[in-house]
Amino acid sequence: MRETNIVQLVRLKCSQLGKVMWRNNRGKLEDKFGRWVEFGIGGDGGSDLIGYSRVTVTPDMVGQTIAVFTAYEVKTLETIIPKGEKQKKHYAEQQRFLNAIIRSGGIAKMICSPDEL
Repeated sequence: MRETNIVQLVRLKCSQLGKVMWRNNRGKLEDKFGRWVEFGIGGDGGSDLIGYSRVTVTPDMVGQTIAVFTAYEVKTLETIIPKGEKQKKHYAEQQRFLNAIIRSGGIAKMICSPDEL
């Protein structure tokens, strides 16, 4: 199955679980003045899907529901193990992004299917 299809299935499952996720396309384009403009969130390692998960905090935190930053990097079974130096470097950048989210208290994971949510 293509990564695009898996991303759509993951987004659907996220919606069913009460998560709000957006597709985060990353890249750069040349503008009409010849300048390169980067787009997307998180630099070269930014995850495919970003958004938030609604979490109800414990009673000692007044029982409020808060939004927790969430990021999912979607891979096919063929791309879960990087091949070649360029792909290995990009994979490492993606893992650094996920680790930064986790260290900051967010939810982040590399997944191959909606069942891994």
